[in-house]
Amino acid sequence: MATEKTYTHAIFSIADPLVKNHIEQAIYSCKFRLKFPTFYMLMVNSRSNIDKQLSFKLIEAYLKYNNEVMDDKLEENIGIILEDRRFLDNAIGFIQTGRLLLPDLFLISNEIMTLDEIRELFSQVSISFWEEASKILHSNRENYGKDEILSYLNENGLYLPNLFPLLSIEDLFLNFLPIHLSYGKFNSSKDQKSLAKLPTSNECYEILAPLYSHASPLYFDSSSYLDYSTEVNSKLTLTHFVLQMDLDEPPENLPYLLRDFLINYQSRRLDFMRKGNNNEYHSAQIDEINNLSAVAKEILSVLDKFSNQRIGNRKEIHSLGYDAVLNAILALFFIEYHCKLIFKDHNLNVIDLKKDTDHSGNDKINNMLKDDKEVDEFPCGISLKFSTVYESFVNNLEKILLQSEKFHIAVSPPSRGKRKIQSIQITLKEEVSNSLNSSKKRQPQTLNLHVNSLKKTIREFLKKRIPEVEAFVQF
Repeated sequence: MATEKTYTHAIFSIADPLVKNHIEQAIYSCKFRLKFPTFYMLMVNSRSNIDKQLSFKLIEAYLKYNNEVMDDKLEENIGIILEDRRFLDNAIGFIQTGRLLLPDLFLISNEIMTLDEIRELFSQVSISFWEEASKILHSNRENYGKDEILSYLNENGLYLPNLFPLLSIEDLFLNFLPIHLSYGKFNSSKDQKSLAKLPTSNECYEILAPLYSHASPLYFDSSSYLDYSTEVNSKLTLTHFVLQMDLDEPPENLPYLLRDFLINYQSRRLDFMRKGNNNEYHSAQIDEINNLSAVAKEILSVLDKFSNQRIGNRKEIHSLGYDAVLNAILALFFIEYHCKLIFKDHNLNVIDLKKDTDHSGNDKINNMLKDDKEVDEFPCGISLKFSTVYESFVNNLEKILLQSEKFHIAVSPPSRGKRKIQSIQITLKEEVSNSLNSSKKRQPQTLNLHVNSLKKTIREFLKKRIPEVEAFVQF
């Protein structure tokens, strides 16, 4: 499926870097999950509890601000604060850093909560979480599990909330697939002879909207800060958005930091213009927004040339070709499916313990390892054959696609009985309908997933990008 084909129209130009950011974060998330499976599941299960804890305090504070708000509107507003405005993600970030990096502009400017009240709330969340974690993490050495996890995050420049997105890799696949199928629908130039046309603004918005439901990774770095660091400047400035650059920042990070700053500056400026709520923009503001977008686009195009050449995983992911992006999502979708199978109903502490070779003097841990017979079979205690799981994954993929109202699916062989799936053809239902009703009889864009070819592609992707999986997958 790999090809050098690319597009220059707006839909591709916007979607491609966005989805690559999500792929990059999904890779980091997978690596983290394989290294700390017990902690990973703890955070997944704790997310809803943290949400409830934050909701209770937000509702209490919001009712003091507006006690006449209707219940349904109150629920909607709290949901916007928690998810859209990333209050929940920032609380999870506090669990890692112990610092309040991005206080909510709406809460502060409307005096719903003070900076100290938000910090105190996040501190309570963090204390409760780590108390629960200490009961579950395997080692009885004081703070050993916590210190090991935090060291891994900080040494690798990872931010905890980015590893636990609200929407899954399956959601990303289903939301990106229609965008991928739409690329060829539009012309990449103003060639009047082409049957395709350039996408309109409305078409761009409608096609890209599902991708916008996936929250962008929050910025985190151990030495430089977008917005501000409360440790450096304790005064919150509502009228300014700053980048506090550490003077020891490696030079190769500069284009990346400046690029992220400009992107976040645009978002923060729009938020400031709306005064942190859902007010509509007036005509003068719309003109200002358009001018801001035009200027930012020119600057970002220059910074992109440098930031996409950044060494390490970012360079590799951002250099992925047109089809390779979809293949990457499918590979990550597969490994998530695989992890659910191998970790289901299994004592994840055993996997953690197997990696920690120093158990001297700890009879409880040694007995746990001795009692688990699977530990001796595989490096990390459990594993499944890649071919077996892949066949199950393909069958599951077929079911998911058939359940979607967006796609027309054709499977080969069509009446296969117990025979294996050889290929899955995917077309947007809307495009099939338009093609039948059009006098020009333009063929709709179809994606043909060749099962054997995809199997090889997924195997190679995982071995190269996430070599840690070899301890859990029998290739």
